[in-house]
Amino acid sequence: MERLRKIYLTLVFVSLSMNMLWIFFRDLYWPHFSNDMQKILRADGYGSVIPGTENLFVLVLSVSILCYVGLFFFKRWAVWILIGLDIIVLLILSPFAGVEVAAPIERVAKAIFLMADGAIITLAFFSDLKSKFQPAKKVSDGVRPPISH
Repeated sequence: MERLRKIYLTLVFVSLSMNMLWIFFRDLYWPHFSNDMQKILRADGYGSVIPGTENLFVLVLSVSILCYVGLFFFKRWAVWILIGLDIIVLLILSPFAGVEVAAPIERVAKAIFLMADGAIITLAFFSDLKSKFQPAKKVSDGVRPPISH
């Protein structure tokens, strides 16, 4: 079980890292590209179908970071948020985002974090780790938890 926990935590770290690399790639690596390559990469259609998606981007980024923190601490709600983000962002909003022009490393980062997300969801629901994600037990009426000083 300890080995599985380490694999899970590694996957959470890899998914978070690749997700952030994919999101902030242009800010980090564009200076290394020629002017012609930068011009090509700017030719995407993000925001062209739904104007004003910048606020949505900030919201999704904030929820993603909160989700990964919850995943690190084995919170059940974080797994459901991860599933929701993957469904909403990748399946529902993607058709409205416009054409994507990406450098190969962006596509690799996106593929890695999506595979890691799938592995995280699988481990959370279908492995021995699922017991770590169980909701906290409720205190039944009339039984009080011990008081510690």
